[in-house]
Amino acid sequence: MKKKIGYFVVIFLMFFLATGCKNGEITREIRHAGFTVSETEFTCSEFLPKDEEDTTYAKIWYYNGSQIITESGIIYDVSLDMPFANGESCKQADFTKKVVAILDDKIIKADDNKLYYFSSNGNLAAFSEVPTDDNSYQVYQIIFKDPDVIKAITVDQNSGIYYVLKRDGNVYKMVITRSEYNQPYVLRSSEIFYSKGVYGIILDFNYSADAKGNYIRTNTTIHRNIASNSDECNKYADVICQYQMREDTELELYLDRIVAYNGTTLITDYGKIFTVN
Repeated sequence: MKKKIGYFVVIFLMFFLATGCKNGEITREIRHAGFTVSETEFTCSEFLPKDEEDTTYAKIWYYNGSQIITESGIIYDVSLDMPFANGESCKQADFTKKVVAILDDKIIKADDNKLYYFSSNGNLAAFSEVPTDDNSYQVYQIIFKDPDVIKAITVDQNSGIYYVLKRDGNVYKMVITRSEYNQPYVLRSSEIFYSKGVYGIILDFNYSADAKGNYIRTNTTIHRNIASNSDECNKYADVICQYQMREDTELELYLDRIVAYNGTTLITDYGKIFTVN
């Protein structure tokens, strides 16, 4: 009996050490791809596999650093500085509806076809319904009118330019303006900006003034803005980084180990958190 117990202990230790070595190698490779690993750990059992064979964990669709939205539309709050009372970095948010689409980090469309603030807006609390007298309510209505819209990002509010990901796997450039101040907003044009014919079916993307956070993600690829002059711009204060959207073949090797990625932060399935250099 003692021999059997000893045998299983040895097998467990070998598995543990092998897993640890493999995870350490992945950490080194992700760092080599241009990321810095954090001392903080991501401890959310809901989103981390129990073992290499486990596929039952919830999948993250959207992550902004302080909130997670799962693929099924459930919102979780995230705290990386200190754990919640449940002892983990995440807990389900106080919002019972499911999210079907999001604009910026600001407005969500729920499965009841209503719009809600994703975070507090003035005197209005997070998850409160967007009132019709909101200054941009007409714009929200136009963007979310199409049930195939998944995610929208404001590119230039003054010019009425928005990039919108739809369920067909394309990102569209939508222009929404009005002819006069007292006239209603109108969708002036909608054309493909990031094509699935070029990148594959797009699952997620980001576009912001902070160019290094821009990315396009599919099932098999990650294209992201990478500095073409990184050696110089990371060394000299007077050299500006020049970013280009390129396929990151190094990062793609570990796509199945990434549980969350938003362009600037990456989380692996073994709880390591990385940030873009």
